[in-house]
Amino acid sequence: MSCSTTDNDHVMTRRRRFAPKGICVKCKTNRGRIIIRHAAYCKECFEPVLMAKFRGILDPTINCSEQGLSVRGSLQAPGNLLIGFSGGVGSTVLVDLVKCCYLAPVIPGGPKGGKKHPRKTGRPWNKIFICYIDCSACYDVDDRTDEVKTAFENFDENVFEFVPLHLEACFENGQVIVDLTNEGLPLTSGLASSSDPQTSLKNYLGSLPTPSSRESSINTLIRLLLLRTARSRDCSHVLMGTTLTGLSVNLITSVASGSGFTVGLEKGEDWKSHDSQIIRLVLPLREISMKECAAYLHWRNLSVIPNRRILLSPSLSRENVKESIGSLTKGFIYGLERDYPSTVNAIVRTCNKLVSNSTGHGPMQGGIEKWKEHISVRRLEPDGGEDVGRSDLSYLAPHICYACNTTFTSLSSRSTRKTGANGANTQPILMPLWVASNLKIQQQQPMSQSKMEEQIRDFLLE
Repeated sequence: MSCSTTDNDHVMTRRRRFAPKGICVKCKTNRGRIIIRHAAYCKECFEPVLMAKFRGILDPTINCSEQGLSVRGSLQAPGNLLIGFSGGVGSTVLVDLVKCCYLAPVIPGGPKGGKKHPRKTGRPWNKIFICYIDCSACYDVDDRTDEVKTAFENFDENVFEFVPLHLEACFENGQVIVDLTNEGLPLTSGLASSSDPQTSLKNYLGSLPTPSSRESSINTLIRLLLLRTARSRDCSHVLMGTTLTGLSVNLITSVASGSGFTVGLEKGEDWKSHDSQIIRLVLPLREISMKECAAYLHWRNLSVIPNRRILLSPSLSRENVKESIGSLTKGFIYGLERDYPSTVNAIVRTCNKLVSNSTGHGPMQGGIEKWKEHISVRRLEPDGGEDVGRSDLSYLAPHICYACNTTFTSLSSRSTRKTGANGANTQPILMPLWVASNLKIQQQQPMSQSKMEEQIRDFLLE
């Protein structure tokens, strides 16, 4: 006799929703006000726990040393501090945490604090710069520098110094012009279509083939502009307000965009400038979720600047923006955090374990040309029908990583090699100003032994 089944047996049980009805896991006394990964915290215990996470990430990076920082050591950075500020949730929480953890004033008659109180440890950085990069030239919005400057008045001007920048500054005095219609990215000797930095930025983004490549390029320009601004102001640390949720989005987007070789740099890096100055890029909120930051903003009565970015220019519809890898990944990760909060943390922990088995020079992966030959279904040849050697002076492709190569050369269903995103003919495009200096440095590097043997192989006697 077979077992009888009913329709209710095939229906999955509804997932139990956790509500802040339990007792705080920290003090075991107060009622929980917020649930963080299935654990309840009260308002009084939430802020100390959040600050402990923040300091646990940032403290070991302040004293720049390979061995790290002892728990009992003093905090003294070798340079100043620059904070990337966008006016959003993460950057607003970041500025407030830096102020509370390292710059808290001593209140007469108030609590003296413990050993880690700023009154006893001192200020780790001599100067703190808050850098805002306006991206209005990339989006259909007005310049918000004055709005951000007004919000900056809430901070202590004696402690923080406001540094407003525009993203088009990356193209001031640019020298390298590249023809994007050729996958080898040859350098041209002609003039760019415009010498205006804002127009050059729009032409640069408009020449990229896909919405994903434009979104990735904007993030890369912002990151490099922050690092170079920090170098000009003698900063040893750069902080960005990327949360655990944002880091998960960046990690998945990087792997999907061809940046798997350098996925470890998403959580921070030690950037070395041309003058051998090391600037440490740190994400102190990389273990704090967006939900925790929102609760911190609410209970601290902090305000954020609304994000009015609508459309990527030029001539891109809202549908194209939604089709970018970053936008799709963001919607997917935000849904995971809402329904399964532990999964977002598992993504970051899994990506931290990834180690490349390939060889390369820094962020440059070796064998990019050979890899593209293996995955290509056609052979690219010049108009004359003969292969042309890509010398160091004539092509940009051998000097960029696989992700940047994909950004410039990937094709979409709406674009071809001869036309850009808006259907217009693609002209030679001006590259950011640091491309010329990076090419000169790579040309000055000593030749490897294998390359020397390859060049003199025909002249050796057997």
